[in-house]
Amino acid sequence: MGSNWSKGFTKETHPSVRKISETMKRKRLDNFAKWRKEMKASGRIRSSYPALLKDGDLAEFIGVVLGDGHLSKFPRTEELTVFSNLNNKGFIRRYSHLMEELFDKNPYVAKTSWSNCVRMRIYQKKLRNGLAFRIVREVRKISGFPVGFWIKRIY
Repeated sequence: MGSNWSKGFTKETHPSVRKISETMKRKRLDNFAKWRKEMKASGRIRSSYPALLKDGDLAEFIGVVLGDGHLSKFPRTEELTVFSNLNNKGFIRRYSHLMEELFDKNPYVAKTSWSNCVRMRIYQKKLRNGLAFRIVREVRKISGFPVGFWIKRIY
């Protein structure tokens, strides 16, 4: 069995998908218009994300992300991952709950297959804007420290 069709491809670089995409663009067809309209009406698709409340929880979470986290940028979304030792159940409970509270999303929490590590992960557009991080594309790591007056005021 072959590998996943999209491995290493985008809709612009895969020959058959590019042809379909160009045809649909030329004919001004949108497969997802009805679905997108229904999802927006139901509130399940957000056109914008609310600003994060600058409080002690956010300051604590930023510290955890800087120490045990990872922020990656992809073409249409960003990924925020926080890592923990499997034996640290309190840490996992606390920060998965905090991710849910801050971003209004249930994080994907799973043990890695290669180590005694748990990943708590969410995907969302413009994550770095809310956390005040810049992403260095070449090495995909967090750069810049978001110390603001609001963090200094809290602590």
